Amino acid sequence: MTIQYEVKPEREEYPLLDEIRLHLTIRNVGGAALELANPSSRSSQPTYTLRGPSFPNGRTFNKIELEGLVLEPQSPPDSDRIRIEPGASWDGTVSITRSVRLEAPGDYELTSRLQLAQVQAQSPNVVFRVKQISPDSADAGVGWRQGGAGEGELAFLQRTESGTLLYAQQFHEVRQDTGEVRMFPLQLRRHLEAQTTDVRVPWTNGTFHAETTRWLIWRQGATVAALDTYDTLISARLPEAPSALVRPALTAAGEPPEVLALAEGSRALHLVRFGKVGKVEWTAALPADAKAIVAGLGSEQKGSPRHVAFAAHTEEGVAIYHSRYTRDGPLTAFESVAFDARKAGDEPRGRARLLDVFTPALHVEGKDETWAGFLAQDGEEPLLLEAHFARGLFGSDNSVRATKLGPLTGKPVGGALLYVDDKSGSIVRREVVLLLDTGKLVRLTDGVLREVSVQGVPTIPLLLAPGRDFSYVLYSDKVRGPYFAAI
Repeated sequence: MTIQYEVKPEREEYPLLDEIRLHLTIRNVGGAALELANPSSRSSQPTYTLRGPSFPNGRTFNKIELEGLVLEPQSPPDSDRIRIEPGASWDGTVSITRSVRLEAPGDYELTSRLQLAQVQAQSPNVVFRVKQISPDSADAGVGWRQGGAGEGELAFLQRTESGTLLYAQQFHEVRQDTGEVRMFPLQLRRHLEAQTTDVRVPWTNGTFHAETTRWLIWRQGATVAALDTYDTLISARLPEAPSALVRPALTAAGEPPEVLALAEGSRALHLVRFGKVGKVEWTAALPADAKAIVAGLGSEQKGSPRHVAFAAHTEEGVAIYHSRYTRDGPLTAFESVAFDARKAGDEPRGRARLLDVFTPALHVEGKDETWAGFLAQDGEEPLLLEAHFARGLFGSDNSVRATKLGPLTGKPVGGALLYVDDKSGSIVRREVVLLLDTGKLVRLTDGVLREVSVQGVPTIPLLLAPGRDFSYVLYSDKVRGPYFAAI
């Protein structure tokens, strides 16, 4: 009895953790019929051997091992049988990603051996490639840090020829004294359309692990979608495609996630909430063109008030606007404070203008006081504009202050502000980090921007995460993947 056996991957390249499907062909070129266990079912034959970056010494497995532990009742191994008549062939497919995690990109060599009582055969060696990581859009979400340690989840999109892949990965600060973050295994969560953008991971005012269900949010055209931990997908459709989803998305403790969408033209906001269904809760006009916008959550003890702040250009400089809303209430009227970098008698130097590569931040303290920070430039000088919105005994007590950050040695191509609070909800650190076109990182230290060590290639947008004593920058390596490093 003679057979010809061949195994080929369906494609030559696969994104990291994507499903790898193998096409199997068995040709019976002998004179008698061949009976064997169905290779596509729970069979002990054939066996497969992979050699590559994840398995430098090789790993051999069969279809039973591929299926791993399953809760549903299964037929006994090798009980599903097939018959191949003389001169005929059998074709089938096998996926090798359920329990065999190819977590390192690179080239993999595959061989397969079919060993039966009456005949044996080995397939020719074939090579396929697992592509390197290349995030296109990234975000990170965190919660209230009960013990001070940083933890949360990051997500990013990766473009492929066939569409967009959504990846997610949890992280946890394991050494608060030395600034060490553990990255949990990377997960490929969804295959999405090519037009997908604006991935968002909600921030919460509860602890990150208080809710068993967590969410990832993105948009595709006018559709905003949310995916939960259990792969439930919910979506809502806006009247038209927005210009962006506001960062961060929000999940108040014990409530469904929500995200604000900035309408095209930057003069209106939509609130999209994901309960049993996705729904546009309200649409509100903005009093000016939002050039930079940010959202935030108040404490659970105060009823989880939502806050939003945006900055707009004026003839004199920059105005910062602030409003609030609740779970069941509309957006309140906006308050504003204005900043003009010029004083009477100054020579004209232009006007302060916002840096569009900078991600602003918003913090709500226990008494519902709100801080909102944006970065601007007055001529060549960078400025941190920080608005404070509070309610005093005699009404609003709002103000804005500007911190001169000193000259830059390059052009900013990315940047972010992060407020880090303590157990009482008070701000203990203000992190301002800029990525320059020279590849250098500068950080606000003692009132001026100073260079810090660069420990990789930061993501764009630049993402910061809080820890107890350290703050972290998200980097991405093509082989290692995403990781946080202390600054």
